Amino acid sequence: MSSFPGMGGTAQFAPQANDSLRDLRAKAEGMLEYLRDNEDFLRRLPSSQFDEHCSLWQNLAGLLDKALKNPDLATDARLDAQRVWGEEMHHSACFIVSMCVHARSDSARKRFADDPEKLERFIAMLEEGRPRAM
Repeated sequence: MSSFPGMGGTAQFAPQANDSLRDLRAKAEGMLEYLRDNEDFLRRLPSSQFDEHCSLWQNLAGLLDKALKNPDLATDARLDAQRVWGEEMHHSACFIVSMCVHARSDSARKRFADDPEKLERFIAMLEEGRPRAM
């Protein structure tokens, strides 16, 4: 959908009903890698809460590690994977809505003064992603 983090690209990390604990662990690690790869961009956004965001995924990865060694924790780990993913979706929806509002602000128009068509393309991309984010 876009080269902007938070605008898609994370669906591959969504937990699925038939995922094994190893699959869930790989997805948590993949999300952490995605966050690290996009850290510079994400830290520029006031709403990114980058450290807290990483902490959620690190804690999930740790619980999944424990669950791989102790099957009694498997249900807790699966539930936590769904909770963390739910928080991820909430964060993404808030990001998209905030960006939709910001993209129409005076400061955005000033930033894109040299290329107003680029701003319109950006707004169109945001609007396209909004229903999926909700």
